Amino acid sequence: MEAWLEGYHDVNVTEIKSSVMMGRAGAIQAAISLEMSSDVITSFDVVVEGLNGQLPNLDMVNLFLAFCQKNQLLCTIQGKLQRNDYDTLPGYLHNLHTMLLMVLKQGSGRPQGDHGLFLRYHIEAITLRGINSFRQYKYDMVTIGETIEGMFRKLNNLSERLHQSYFFYLLPSLSRFVSIGIYMPAIGFLILILILRISFSVRFMVTCGPPFSRL
Repeated sequence: MEAWLEGYHDVNVTEIKSSVMMGRAGAIQAAISLEMSSDVITSFDVVVEGLNGQLPNLDMVNLFLAFCQKNQLLCTIQGKLQRNDYDTLPGYLHNLHTMLLMVLKQGSGRPQGDHGLFLRYHIEAITLRGINSFRQYKYDMVTIGETIEGMFRKLNNLSERLHQSYFFYLLPSLSRFVSIGIYMPAIGFLILILILRISFSVRFMVTCGPPFSRL
């Protein structure tokens, strides 16, 4: 996939040798990476974490959720189903666990799917993984095809790149998100405390000197 993207954009970032492409269809605005382990699935898991923690536009996730609800397709994030009891303690703990899993995957810096390679070229992309688990109700390829086709039709009608929604967010569930305006102040205060602690320590060492110098 990386070799194809480098050949399509006529760049050489990873020094992978790729053949010259005979033609191009224009700038790619969005992409969907589909991973299927079976022709029958029980749910779709959406993956958003890209290279170095980069994320696609939130509208890609909203589009996926909308078509899953339209076609009554079971969808998950971080392998977890959505809960309706948001205001209860189990609901809070479930959402917190889901969000922490996303933070850990972002912190690893590794792309969690092929969509992460598209994000490097400013192409909004997500990975959809078909899960075939123990659940009794399963979906055939017709339902899956209708969902993917609907998403592609919506993306094909774009007159410009996705830019109206968020690029920095955390997802406790598919229908709720935490924007950068909420969690960045807390991170900023933590960094400020560390900076003040270091500055006080340096000032104390300059004025008093290291302990062994007073012996």
